[in-house]
Amino acid sequence: MTDTPMTIRANGTRIAKGRQSTSRKRHLVFPLLLLGLAPLTACGALDDLLQAELPGQVVDEDLNNPLLAETLVAGAQADFECGFQGHVLGVEAGFANVFHYVIFQIEMIQIANRQSRLIERGLGECTSNRDPIWFIMHRGRTQSADAARRILEEMDPAEVEDLDFLVGKAYAYEGYATQILSEAWCEMVFDGSDTRVTRLDGMARAEARFDLAIMHSTSALSGSRAAEAQDILDLALVGRARSRLNQGNLAGAITDAQAVTAGFIYYATYETSPGRRGGMVDRLEAGFVVHERDRNLMVGGVPDPRVPIDNIGIHPSSGAGTWWIQTKYADDGSDMPFASWREARLMIAEADPAQSVAIINELRSSSAGLHSELDTSAWPLPAYAGGTAAEIADAVIEERRRELYLQGVAMGDDQRTGNFTKWDTGVSLVNAPIGTLTCLPIPELEFL
Repeated sequence: MTDTPMTIRANGTRIAKGRQSTSRKRHLVFPLLLLGLAPLTACGALDDLLQAELPGQVVDEDLNNPLLAETLVAGAQADFECGFQGHVLGVEAGFANVFHYVIFQIEMIQIANRQSRLIERGLGECTSNRDPIWFIMHRGRTQSADAARRILEEMDPAEVEDLDFLVGKAYAYEGYATQILSEAWCEMVFDGSDTRVTRLDGMARAEARFDLAIMHSTSALSGSRAAEAQDILDLALVGRARSRLNQGNLAGAITDAQAVTAGFIYYATYETSPGRRGGMVDRLEAGFVVHERDRNLMVGGVPDPRVPIDNIGIHPSSGAGTWWIQTKYADDGSDMPFASWREARLMIAEADPAQSVAIINELRSSSAGLHSELDTSAWPLPAYAGGTAAEIADAVIEERRRELYLQGVAMGDDQRTGNFTKWDTGVSLVNAPIGTLTCLPIPELEFL
């Protein structure tokens, strides 16, 4: 445990919570990708790679250079982060109806009625406005798997610096991409197969990747990057607890969640430019309106700071009334947490009702591990008094919804708890039926 809650950026940088600039002017250090990936002073096979004449291509074997191990993992991380912001925009905010969006809701009607499963559906890139993201999250998954495979099978282990740390990190990202996909889509297919598997099969696959991430990051704790390895270990523990909880393995979920370092939080990282490194905040604010259930939320009689919302006037494009926006993320350069100690504590509260009230009040009393852009001065929040068993169970679900608002968990949580009543299954802002579809059908592009 640490005395000072730490913000863990996905590139390994550790900063004290609250130390991030509100201007969002930051310098994320990724090794440059592909041909520009290494310092010009690199030698040997990498030097030969950099000397390739144009026109030309990098052949597959060139990527098996041990000097590129870190870069391959960084590239996989970047692809996951591209997919994650698309997931939050297209799946959590759009399909799971965290926000209203007129055009998106019309498309969801078409998807629900199997009217819009054309080949382009799901091909949306990081700059996609509203497509449910299939392709780019799978790319993050496959790139992570490929990075781990190349390091373990194609490279001389004696020449790979920080091998266990890098492989553990790659497996952790593969596990998260697999888990998030399995939560959102009705079925899964993997790696060119035409065999469809269930969502639970996909989650079991994610758990297996987290197993490997935990094994390798644990081995790396004795190495030169022990602090970063601990971050990946915590990331994988939160991920495996989530996989196990979704599969009904409550005891396993509790065991993993209890092992997460207090105050831990892990981010997908973004910048205001270039476009592919940008987040989704501008697109959320331009086309979405915060759902009415999340406006003016209270906790114990005071405004709830975990779901910060602002009213900025009449919506200019939809004309659907007052323009309510989220203010949890300042702009497209805001990093977005996707794993934390607080989530781990709430998984324990859900899996073990005897601890539910105590854990709710633990999190309300402490700001440890909160998203760095939230106003922590509101803590401690009013305590929860408890209630009947059913009331406490509902309180845990609602507490999780608020604590993890816009952090990519809404779809999986609703699938697991059956809490679909908060979705708009009646009419949308344009009085069109959305239907009762609770997961996304696989895009036709996967089979055409």
